Amino acid sequence: TVAFDYPFFADAELYSLKPHMHYRGRRFEATLLTPGGREDRLLTIPRWDYDQQLPYAFADPVPVPAGSTLRVTYFWDNTPANPAITAEQATHRVRIGLRTRDEMGMAFPAYRYVGATPEQIAAAEARVEAYLKDYVVIPEVP
Repeated sequence: TVAFDYPFFADAELYSLKPHMHYRGRRFEATLLTPGGREDRLLTIPRWDYDQQLPYAFADPVPVPAGSTLRVTYFWDNTPANPAITAEQATHRVRIGLRTRDEMGMAFPAYRYVGATPEQIAAAEARVEAYLKDYVVIPEVP
């Protein structure tokens, strides 16, 4: 299980999330943590299905106040009980990677900033980019 926090440095509206894992994916959760301490569960996929990696659109845009965090949590299953892998595959060490035999966790949020100038948007996105550089591992593909 791994949780990753995606920060919002300006007011925004969240329209959808597109989670992504490979065959060892078991469950996915997304929660919005606001500066006031509220926690809103936005999306739960209790039984991950590799073949259904679609964007999940919210019925109404989700208000995201500046200072909020989108926490995405990935759960994996590398046991013989996982029907998506073979018993032999369950005995192999799994590495992060882009191939389906590897594993990963990503979530692509679709959002827009609300009431921000182009300069404020650029500054907020630069802060997100700097944050992601410290926490995101992008493996090389051999």
